[in-house]
Amino acid sequence: MPAAGMRQLRHLTQSRTADPNGPGPPGRPTRRARRTPGTQSGRMATNQTTFRVNRRLLAVGAVLTGTGAVLALVGTAIAATALATAGRGWVQSLETPPTELATRAVRGAKAASMAASHAGVDAWRAQAQ
Repeated sequence: MPAAGMRQLRHLTQSRTADPNGPGPPGRPTRRARRTPGTQSGRMATNQTTFRVNRRLLAVGAVLTGTGAVLALVGTAIAATALATAGRGWVQSLETPPTELATRAVRGAKAASMAASHAGVDAWRAQAQ
C-alpha cells in the first residue's frame, strides 16, 4: 500500500475507535487523553492508590499538640492568678470599698427614678386640669 493510502487508513481508524474523550467527527482524529502518573492508558485510576500516613509522624504531631495544649492551659492559669492577685491588692488599697460605692450608686439611681416619676405624675395632673 502506498504511504498516502496508509496515512488515510490510519486516520479513519483513529476517528472510529472508542476513546474516553468521545468519538470525533468523521475524517478528523480524536484527541487522546494524556497519560498521567498512576493511570492506565490515559484513564483515571480508581482505587488503585492508597492513602498512606506515616504513623510515627502522626503520633509525634499528636503528642506535640497535646503538650502545647497543656502548656497553654498552665500559662493561662498563671496569668489569671497574677491578675487576680493584682486586683485584690488594688481593691485593698482603695479608701472606699467597692461595695460601698455600689450601694451609693444604687441609692442615687432610686432617688432619681422616684423624682422623675413624681415629676411626670405632677405634669400629667397639671395638664388634666
